[in-house]
Order: sequence, then structure tokens, then C-alpha cells
Amino acid sequence: MGKRKEANLKRVELAQVMLEDARFNLQHKRYRCSISRSYYACHHAARACLDAVGQPLQKTRAGAHTACLKIFGLYFIKTRLLPVSLSKTLRALIKLREAADYELDIKNIEEAAKRSCQQAEFFFSEVEKYVQAKI
Repeated sequence: MGKRKEANLKRVELAQVMLEDARFNLQHKRYRCSISRSYYACHHAARACLDAVGQPLQKTRAGAHTACLKIFGLYFIKTRLLPVSLSKTLRALIKLREAADYELDIKNIEEAAKRSCQQAEFFFSEVEKYVQAKI
């Protein structure tokens, strides 16, 4: 197996671990951690997708997260290779993750954590199918 494919599989595994952590934290009422892990599961899944098509993430002044969001949208959403809802999920989760990390009060945090975990599960399943087909 080539280095790129091996690295890609590791990125998918990392996304899967993050998703498992999101579920675990949700079960244990650690809602902020669950939200954060849900976002990072999607972030790493999106990066795996980009790697699978030979578009590894290049950091920009705005940062790796913004770059990932932008490039993922250009390569997979605008071209309709993946559902438009995935871009919306990534955008929503990055904002929610920032709130979970920095805001003192988050309204309905339990519901937000449940929703973020569900969204991450769907995101991961869609991206995993795509990446597996490319590997």
C-alpha cells in the first residue's frame, strides 16, 4: 500500500475515533466535549476526502479549519460529488465547537450535543463511502 493511501486510512480511522469519543462523551453528559469531538470527526473526515483526491490541505492565513471548509466545499459540494448538507453541517459544527470551547453559557447544550453527534455520524458515513471508493 502506498504512503498516501496509508495516511488516508489513518485519517479515516482518526475521524472514526473522534466520532466514538463524541458518542462516549454524550453518554456521559460531557456535552462540550461531545460537540468538540463531533466537529473534529467531520474535520478529519473532510481532510481524508481531500487527501483521497490528491488535494491535501494547505494552511492559509485563515487557518487549517477555514481552509478545509473552503476547499471541501469547492471540490465536493459545488461539484455535487457529496450532499450539500455536508457543507452546512461542517459550517454549523465549527461554530458550535467554538461556542463549546469558549462561551460560558450555551442554551440547550444537551440538545446541541445530541444533534451534533447525529450530524457527525451522517457526515462520517457519507465521506467514508466516498473515500473507500477512492482508495
